Amino acid sequence: MQDEAVLVEKVLAGNREAFEPLVRKYAPRIYRVVLRMVHHSEDARDLTQEIFFQVYRKLSSYQPDRRFSTWLYQIAVNRCIDELRKRKGKRLVALNDEWVSNEPGPEKVAIDRMRVDDILKSLDGMPENWKLIFLLRFVDDLSYSEIAEVLGISLNDVRNGLYRTRQKLRMQFQAKEGAG
Repeated sequence: MQDEAVLVEKVLAGNREAFEPLVRKYAPRIYRVVLRMVHHSEDARDLTQEIFFQVYRKLSSYQPDRRFSTWLYQIAVNRCIDELRKRKGKRLVALNDEWVSNEPGPEKVAIDRMRVDDILKSLDGMPENWKLIFLLRFVDDLSYSEIAEVLGISLNDVRNGLYRTRQKLRMQFQAKEGAG
């Protein structure tokens, strides 16, 4: 795929078709993040579409020295937070397993889903920011600095959130093994 900054330049120069590769590449990723935040697939599809309209309108504010994906995730997370503020009372991160790969055989998929379900259930009692940090890191594979930028928090807050989440998960799984 062409460099994202080059595609942005082409769009800004009037080539609307240059935006399509960016949408194709990032729409599934953004949809997963949005779905985990809003819990409803129809709402997630609508918000994902709105996010890409917003990104298109804001392309002139994109700075090529930043990673496009980080800038995009930041817009997506902020849009979701705005939506959740409107709704009030909803959880921030959905607990679903749509991101589990189904490429391996059915046995591996079943085992992976059980593990994912256990992890997601364990995340349920944790602070919302910890869940989002954990999912952005291990599901969406964002770097610590990208997560900090997307969520508007410090690098230490990201490290601390991941450390505490891992520690709590470890304690929960050790307790399960001891009880089982």
